[in-house]
Amino acid sequence: MHLVTISHTQARDNPSVSYAAVIHNGVDLDSFPFSGDKSDYVAYVGRVSPEKGTHLAVEVARRAGLHLKMAVKRWVEDAEWAYWEQMVAPLLTGDEEIVEQPPQDQKWDILAHARATPFPIDWDEPFGLVMIESMACGTPVVTRALGAAPEVVVEGVTGFLRHDIESMVRTVDLATDLDPRDCRHLVEARLSSVTMVDCYERLYRQLVRKAARAPLSVERGASPLRRQRPNLPATGRPDSGSNWDEELNRLPGPGCAFGAARRPPSAPVDWLAHSGWRSALEGG
Repeated sequence: MHLVTISHTQARDNPSVSYAAVIHNGVDLDSFPFSGDKSDYVAYVGRVSPEKGTHLAVEVARRAGLHLKMAVKRWVEDAEWAYWEQMVAPLLTGDEEIVEQPPQDQKWDILAHARATPFPIDWDEPFGLVMIESMACGTPVVTRALGAAPEVVVEGVTGFLRHDIESMVRTVDLATDLDPRDCRHLVEARLSSVTMVDCYERLYRQLVRKAARAPLSVERGASPLRRQRPNLPATGRPDSGSNWDEELNRLPGPGCAFGAARRPPSAPVDWLAHSGWRSALEGG
């Protein structure tokens, strides 16, 4: 049996497991509206739970002096309700907009027009889909540098990685300086369902060759699902002098990494060149 992990963090936390590859989760970009026009609020999307830091998101917004819109998953367990009543509700001022179990379109609209998405997790989350959902909508993420967050967010390009709430409060205002198109481009290149499927196809081909005792190789550009980035509004993203490639290369690992999955590579990996996506980004 060949196991796949969704992040280097998850692999690190399970050292007794031998993984065949690290393949990050991906989202279908066609399902997420992109917006370069932001409103003066921050968005919290997700479960109501201590590990998600719901009360910390309220605190970040309040201390930063920003309006907060919350799209929360309906709490079904007594512990979730107790947490809301004891830790979250006392921090609310009554000015927040709270939507319980909203339809997907409304949730994406909240994300797409937010200034930023605070993601103050309080545990080593193995991935964090909300982060890539937010970036797919063009909204940067301000998160604590725990779990797989450093594998998902590019510091100073698609969001900010911080270690405490005080620094998150100071940083959330800086999100307006980031280009929404860079957030979308990162998901398109590295965290889309197209990239994820391509990674799995490449892994399957490797495993078939290994089983047949054939030479191992990774075919480049073989997936029929590979596509170019969409034509987004040409506002804000610099044409030159961008640190886009530099920041991407600084990430702990590629969208997919085969073998030796327990630890991230120690040196920057030019995974864009390896996978063929650099030409898509530069020529799109």
